[in-house]
Amino acid sequence: MNLRATQLSPSRPGRSWRRESSTGLLRKLSWGQSQSGRSTRGWPGASTLLLSCLLLLLLPAPALAVQIHGGAEGLVSHQIGHLLFLTGMGYLLWRLRRRNLQGAGWRPFRLFLCCIILWNITTITGHWLDEIIPPARFLRNGSMITSFRVTDLPDLLFYATRLDHFLLVPAFLFLLSALQRWSRYT
Repeated sequence: MNLRATQLSPSRPGRSWRRESSTGLLRKLSWGQSQSGRSTRGWPGASTLLLSCLLLLLLPAPALAVQIHGGAEGLVSHQIGHLLFLTGMGYLLWRLRRRNLQGAGWRPFRLFLCCIILWNITTITGHWLDEIIPPARFLRNGSMITSFRVTDLPDLLFYATRLDHFLLVPAFLFLLSALQRWSRYT
């Protein structure tokens, strides 16, 4: 008795069925055909994907963490986006408090919303301060900004707004906690 995995497949489309071993199916797939017999030559193979991933890991491009907005209209539309996001999260938090939901997961979700609201306020403030901080405060090495000189309170506040990950990381941990608790009780 042949113990290899077998699969029923049509010998020709619309005709009778025959048994095909897993090795025959693999051979057919590896030569650019799908199970249905269609050509898959337009899709990259596993080796191409592996090589692409290795190149991305070994030859990384600079990841510029600060987004530059083109002109005043770019910053204004970005700030409007933050205000809308802030308003939406505030409304959601208000609705949750009004309904007084006390079950599993609701407290960490409210903490997530509070952190996201604080992050939006911090980011809006940082974008606004970025426009008024003198360029001389940024120390450059060639074309790259390497450090920032803090001389007064607005400079310190601007620097503090750049540490927004201290709000975002806990926010998403609270969200993860809420989702885990909800998944246990559903």
